[in-house]
Amino acid sequence: MKLTAAQIAEAAGGRIHFGSENAIATSVSTDSRTIGEGDLFVAIRGERFDGNLFVDDALAAGAKGVVCNVPPKTDSGAFVIVVDDTTHALGAMARAWRRIVNPMLVAITGSSGKTTVKDLAVHLCVDNLQLLSTEGNRNNHIGLPLTLLNLTEEHSTAIVEMGMNHGGEIRTLTEIAEPSIGVLTNVGDAHLGNFRGIDELIAAKAELFTTMRRNTTAIVNADCERSAKIRESGVLPWEIITFGENPGAKIRATDVAPLDSLGWQFKAWFFKWDQAMRLPAFGRYQISNALAAASIALLLGVPPETIALRMATFDPPRMRSRVHDLGGITVISDCYNASPSAAVAAIRSFAETPGVKRRFVLLGDMAELGRFSEAQHRRVGAAAAEAGITQVITAGDAARWIAEEASAEGADAEHFPDADHAVQYLLKEMKPGDGLLVKGSRVARLERAIELLQMELTGENAAK
Repeated sequence: MKLTAAQIAEAAGGRIHFGSENAIATSVSTDSRTIGEGDLFVAIRGERFDGNLFVDDALAAGAKGVVCNVPPKTDSGAFVIVVDDTTHALGAMARAWRRIVNPMLVAITGSSGKTTVKDLAVHLCVDNLQLLSTEGNRNNHIGLPLTLLNLTEEHSTAIVEMGMNHGGEIRTLTEIAEPSIGVLTNVGDAHLGNFRGIDELIAAKAELFTTMRRNTTAIVNADCERSAKIRESGVLPWEIITFGENPGAKIRATDVAPLDSLGWQFKAWFFKWDQAMRLPAFGRYQISNALAAASIALLLGVPPETIALRMATFDPPRMRSRVHDLGGITVISDCYNASPSAAVAAIRSFAETPGVKRRFVLLGDMAELGRFSEAQHRRVGAAAAEAGITQVITAGDAARWIAEEASAEGADAEHFPDADHAVQYLLKEMKPGDGLLVKGSRVARLERAIELLQMELTGENAAK
């Protein structure tokens, strides 16, 4: 970033209280503890914290400038910009710098698969483009601007992730990022409890396209019925690329079959020509993620042959469909987050996974479902029973409904208060050759289960 105090003040709608309007900021932090010499400190005010209380600390640490609501009493030599809303100011700065660099910007949102699509798209494109991408899941109103402020003038392309759990959030993020290409992975039921119903959730996802400029490109899942409602509403940009196994998709998969080892092989059709693909990842639903990422890469100019070569070497992100061999037991760690639809898809894929003698699932609470929570947890329990899972193990308060429904549908199910107790039970039941799927929202802390299993079964200290 290279923005002057004057540019920052203009973008943020603030005023320079101290310092020169020509002073230049080259890096930004919202944490006074990480401030280095020459950094710009933005004093974010949240529900439980107030960055304005740490302005003096940031200045003492050598901050080049400060954006705040309450200015310091004395002039330290750094520039100080006073604004009404520091969070808005951070986004406005990011938009201003994004316009200066002007990369081809891809924004990815959806109920599930965002991070996998982002990481796979980067993997497919990294040898062909000068790329900036979201680190981890920094996809909210703080993380997205900080990502964009890391753009340099050498970056030709940015691939960013946008998350939401309430209406209006995607609109705000889209206004900041101003995407050239907008990607909707799917519309599931994540965060459904924060909305009055599914139509309101669909509208919240559609904010990406209602906010994008009309001369941009949308990449949309042709297999998702809820995404189809957005397509039918007429809010999409001028160019629409559909992906999926639907025969009408512009980029589609056919001849899908499991690999002898973990993963899938399929034929990808790029408009009118085809390319054989191999995807070394658990879960048939990953084919949809692969097609979305391939659509991005193709639009960014990566040849289909290169897409195929790179896809065959993809390694999924941590805690997202990662497969571990722990003492001869196949353990699938898919516990970064979970929605009912994603949990059902993972269970069905696990039921089809070859080379496993007995199949166990450890399922945790799914968050932000509100009044729909019991019904949606029971839906997952019914799906586990239908899939013929050997034993359904649950951990957490809401997850008891999964066990109850699985048991009512004829499955062998056990419920435990937390991951520690569940693991102790599983260690007694599982044998080499068995498989275990671990799936739940972060509130369930099921990554703890993976860590315990790895320590007990292999002697290692932590799961990768």
